[in-house]
Amino acid sequence: MKYLILLFTFFLIQISFCQDYIRYHQQRMKAEKAILDTNYSDAVAIYDSLFKEYEFVFAKHIYTATQTAIENNDLEKAFDFIKKGALEGVKINEVDKDPILVKLKKDSRWEAFRLEYDSLRKIYIRNVNWEARNCINKMYDLDQEYRDKHELKPWNFMLKPFIRMKWNKVLGEMVNKELTPLIDSLGFPGERLVGLDEQWMHHKRRNDGLESTFGFFILIHYFSKPRDTSLNEMLYDEIKKGNILPEQYAALIDFQAEWGKGKFYKGIHYNQWHTTDQENSYAQIDYNRSEIGLENLEILELKRKRGFKIIKERNKGNVHHHIKLWHIGGY
Repeated sequence: MKYLILLFTFFLIQISFCQDYIRYHQQRMKAEKAILDTNYSDAVAIYDSLFKEYEFVFAKHIYTATQTAIENNDLEKAFDFIKKGALEGVKINEVDKDPILVKLKKDSRWEAFRLEYDSLRKIYIRNVNWEARNCINKMYDLDQEYRDKHELKPWNFMLKPFIRMKWNKVLGEMVNKELTPLIDSLGFPGERLVGLDEQWMHHKRRNDGLESTFGFFILIHYFSKPRDTSLNEMLYDEIKKGNILPEQYAALIDFQAEWGKGKFYKGIHYNQWHTTDQENSYAQIDYNRSEIGLENLEILELKRKRGFKIIKERNKGNVHHHIKLWHIGGY
């Protein structure tokens, strides 16, 4: 019996490592398109299947799935989703922040979830690699220290070029000597490895997050000047493993395309962050986006317009109940 248990455990581990997250994101995009079309039942079915197939799922996607289930009047599935969300770091107080999620508190199943939450939270805490998290927190703190000196200190404008030079040097050493070896040994420090960003992790954070951004922003600043592309293949592989979001990868490539000036990266944009206006590239960009699990440019634009519309309504003081797709302004 002992050997059967060991064999079964090994089998589960192998399945975990073999799961291709590019397919995960391709399916997730189908769910988001269904939400845009208000086909909430189709979206819930896709999310349900996806969350059962993949042992790790991203917190934002669980959040969106939970909202969608509620809007589809499927509270049983919504509670299934929010429990999985707690296992991935979604805090119980997120429910109070959202006019859709707060409906869960009116259901008779809420009390059972509330009582179970602490045990789910403990599992999440155990699954975070805290050594890697502390490492990336220190790197991020140093990066932000130089960013603030360069961006937020108008009185030292004469010193900005020298601060930028020093910042670039520090980033180069950090990425080459610390971040790259970390990725090589443990994987990209995204939420699967180091959990979600929380307010206590950096003095500039105003609230807890639903993603992991510290490693991503270090690389955004790193690629804000021409750098070699030695990390690109490694980062692409990290999408497949579920360690970095394709949106983040695409944004990093956009920075290389925008600021590399053809010196190292000679490809085209993904139009995720920086964009190209060369329409003859759009077909290739759509193909490249689909290869990493992203929506095409037409659907991306629909999501962005939707986000801007929500922001406009909120700025007018109108309460806007909406399912979050996490594009413009987090909407």
